Amino acid sequence: MADEMLKIAEDSARGGFFLISGTAVSTFIMAISAILVGRFLGPELYGQYALVLVVPSLLFNFTDLGINQGIIKFTATFRSRGETHKVAKIIKYGLLIRASVGIVLSIVNYAFADLLAAVIIQRPELGFCVRVSSISVFFQVVLTVVVAAFVGLDKAEFSAFTSNLNAISKAAISIALVLLGFGVVGAVIGAVAGYVVAGVVGLILLLFFMREKYRDGDNCSVSGDLKSLIFFKLSRRAFFVEKCIPFTNLKDTVSWV
Repeated sequence: MADEMLKIAEDSARGGFFLISGTAVSTFIMAISAILVGRFLGPELYGQYALVLVVPSLLFNFTDLGINQGIIKFTATFRSRGETHKVAKIIKYGLLIRASVGIVLSIVNYAFADLLAAVIIQRPELGFCVRVSSISVFFQVVLTVVVAAFVGLDKAEFSAFTSNLNAISKAAISIALVLLGFGVVGAVIGAVAGYVVAGVVGLILLLFFMREKYRDGDNCSVSGDLKSLIFFKLSRRAFFVEKCIPFTNLKDTVSWV
């Protein structure tokens, strides 16, 4: 029993180390990248670049259905129970659901880029750049699902690797294209390329790891678990909103001087 608890503590410490260090390194790289891209573009063009990325970032928020939390929760639960045949199924379902939503929103971003640029960021001349960024919605979905899967599989080092690969790819390609004279479009392509590179490489690593360690169970169904988690997440958000409404109403009734 003591040995089992010690192993759990060691695994938790190892996972926490990789998650924290990976987040710190990727944040540092992206901060340096933002400083350099901003300096090379100048204030006005960098402002346009930041505005363009608002649109896909906003659409990406609508892909959050609680699936990532479900992948982490159920994958870790099935592994602890020894039900490894269900692990591949839960990851596959989660990826299919979120990827489907990501594809739809990427198409919406591409098809209505001019309208979104005019309505959301009020810069219709940036419609082409918004269209270029459309594919980032889908690949950002893939990346976040892969990262969640690695966390649930207790492979935090792979999660940190994909996050750092995203930051490095984004920084290198953005800076290179800006220096080559592509301006805002180059910076946007670099941001998109970071998600593409990290998402594809991370997905390949995940598939290889799953093929060696886990098999897809043919007769198991975990779609009900994912559905339950989605509704659970929505119910938690509804509870949060319900609790916040009284404070919102109170704020509206107070006159601030």
